[in-house]
Amino acid sequence: MPEHHHFTNYGSLKEALIAFGQLARDNGLKVGVQETLDALIAAREGVIIDLRAMKFALKALYCCSEEDSDVFDDLFDWFWNKPRNAVKSHITMKNRSNLVKRSAASVVML
Repeated sequence: MPEHHHFTNYGSLKEALIAFGQLARDNGLKVGVQETLDALIAAREGVIIDLRAMKFALKALYCCSEEDSDVFDDLFDWFWNKPRNAVKSHITMKNRSNLVKRSAASVVML
């Protein structure tokens, strides 16, 4: 994995999900347009309510074997977990279709 693409580098959850799908594809997982759209739909419909739920949802979409699962776990932890010295933030649901990330500067997600 070259440089550290972290979800905080993106302006919305939508952009981060698309970037994570590309990262997964670049690392050998069979993630195409349909899997990416399904991930975006899961986020929009409120299936992805926290990091744990997101990991299970994306793993179900992106993995076809135990080997895929191992690669996915490493990529997910690398991309979605909080970087060292990060400002604490909270992700909450707003109107069941929008995720809002609150920290020192508020950013609307999706």
